[in-house]
Amino acid sequence: DQVHILVDMPGNKVRTTCFSESIPLKIGKLIELDARNVDYARFFEMLAEGEELLANDGLIRFEVVKIIPTKVVLRCKTDGELGNNKGLHPNSTHSLPFLFEKDHNILDLVKRIDVNYVGVSFVRKPDEIKIVQKILDGAKVRPLFKIETKEAVKDLDQILGLVDQILIDRGDLCADIGYVNIPHTQAVIMKKALERGVKVGLATQFLHSMLTRDVPLIA
Repeated sequence: DQVHILVDMPGNKVRTTCFSESIPLKIGKLIELDARNVDYARFFEMLAEGEELLANDGLIRFEVVKIIPTKVVLRCKTDGELGNNKGLHPNSTHSLPFLFEKDHNILDLVKRIDVNYVGVSFVRKPDEIKIVQKILDGAKVRPLFKIETKEAVKDLDQILGLVDQILIDRGDLCADIGYVNIPHTQAVIMKKALERGVKVGLATQFLHSMLTRDVPLIA
């Protein structure tokens, strides 16, 4: 059988960067992130003092204590550690552009190479679907739109009317809507998609436990 290749776009998730080593976290401990530690220059403008900031698909939680133009002070609400390339999930992402420069570069690349799919991350509304469809118009590569934001769940009916396949990414969706809401929301998305004849992929991260264990756990 032919093996299909999917190129996954990083999308407009803000990520940690430039740590020389991981920061140990302890409940109640204060840590600071400065402009060097995030890969989006206007990230601190998206935060508000007193709100909760999630990291690493919601596994790490912080309270925003103080915001300075080039720095934010956070209080740890969970134990663990924070390293490079971990996603940061503020309460609102409305001010984030849909496509970062690296996403535009990937879309240009997949039009020129022999791949089957490109995973389009962090879709929030139908207009963003149309943007990617326009960019890829006439290309062989097919977009696979990922449902992983609360905005996409809210506008699901409109989104499903524009696509023929979706991917539910439970990791990032957990960070946006909360773990307790995942089972029901996942079921609703799958039911609506299949009723419309839209194919559904489901990302479960069932191998993630093998970072610390010899065998995978059931997702």
